[in-house]
Amino acid sequence: MPAELDKANENLRAEDQQLRDTHWQRQSLAAVTLVQLGFGDEVWSLLEFTPNPSLRSFIIWASSRNTTTITAAICREIICPQ
Repeated sequence: MPAELDKANENLRAEDQQLRDTHWQRQSLAAVTLVQLGFGDEVWSLLEFTPNPSLRSFIIWASSRNTTTITAAICREIICPQ
């Protein structure tokens, strides 16, 4: 399945799309949890531009549910590092 994750939506069967989206949803929740725990360095690379923005979109969606923690992490690690 890892090779299937990079295929465009139109090239995947519906079952494969669901598997890929479920994988990305779990990965995005894990990424947000890492940021909340102070391990954002491992997460920022997942937000880089890729031809398929789905994982990045899932991470942004998951982080929007707790904006205070994410905003503090962005400030702490990107805007005003110590």
